[in-house]
Amino acid sequence: MVVLGLNAAGAVAADGAPLYAAGAYHACSASSGQLRCWGNNADGELGNGTTRRSVIPTLVRTLRDPILEVSASYNRTCALVAGGRVYCWGRNAKINSKGTATASAVPIAVGVPRGAHGLSVGVTHACVLDVAQTPWCWGMNDRGQIGDGTTKAKPSAVRTQSPPASKVVASDGYTCVVLQAAGVWCWGRSHGNAGDPRNPEGLVINSRAPRPIPGLENANDVSASGDFACAVAPGGIVSCWGENDHGQLGDGTVTGRRVPAAVAGLPETLQIVATANHACALSVDGTIFCWGRGDHGQLGEGDFVERHAPAPVAQPQPAVRLVGAASGHWALAFAADGSAFAWGRNGDGQLGNGGTTDQPIPVPVSL
Repeated sequence: MVVLGLNAAGAVAADGAPLYAAGAYHACSASSGQLRCWGNNADGELGNGTTRRSVIPTLVRTLRDPILEVSASYNRTCALVAGGRVYCWGRNAKINSKGTATASAVPIAVGVPRGAHGLSVGVTHACVLDVAQTPWCWGMNDRGQIGDGTTKAKPSAVRTQSPPASKVVASDGYTCVVLQAAGVWCWGRSHGNAGDPRNPEGLVINSRAPRPIPGLENANDVSASGDFACAVAPGGIVSCWGENDHGQLGDGTVTGRRVPAAVAGLPETLQIVATANHACALSVDGTIFCWGRGDHGQLGEGDFVERHAPAPVAQPQPAVRLVGAASGHWALAFAADGSAFAWGRNGDGQLGNGGTTDQPIPVPVSL
């Protein structure tokens, strides 16, 4: 979980970098006490009252309180503001109890528990932690991703059956948490390829109730995408499991795994991000390694080649924080001086460099 604070300029991460969130085709950043978004806007995910794409940052309307947290997914964005209130916009901004979703080009308030924090937005649901660190979720629940033991949609946040957690991650059809006492639990049903015996649906998790993931009893971080997930254990060891059709598990194969396996060839890792069919890891010395699908240059190595094992990104300088695009084919990293660089898919200008050309080598961006 990124620890946030407030200063005169607005919300910042614990490492001093701007507060930032990345969806598949858009991104958002908070500065000067305001939130701005750019990229695709077909569902109103930029929150500016329109559905017009913008390659330059555009102000999110009606958010007048200081931004504490922001999270994005495929085509939706949510923000947690001072006072513990949560607002969402874009696709699935509002969902009724019958599971009917409504898009909105401006922020809509969502009911969350007191002391809400740790906001995480999935494709069709979202989650927060309460003051007791218990996960609460809301949204679509067709795959059991809410974690209350049912498949009924929830317009407002409801308490899950999960034990207290230090981090909650809402993905595409499922949710994972890092328990306060360490270890990773998940619930819902992960996506996969129907009819593919090596990569079927439900490889990450297939349960309406929270369940521990074997082999991750000591894990202290997790990142989850639509069909695979990765965790970090003490000593900086990365393990991944789930679908593996593009080598996103980093084990040199394209065969899915139900049980996490360590990714070979990585140095001690600080952070891992699982995105759409590829993953990236940040090592203790600031070097970034990526593997998996590479057709948009998302591996950051100067080409458009798929790789089934980790390889270093051609980064301009060491990084201190890594951001993976939820359900997307791109990533962004922050350096110690607060500057940022991004690489991968950029057809909607989501990298933030003012253009719309895919970038196989990291390019500097202004936030």
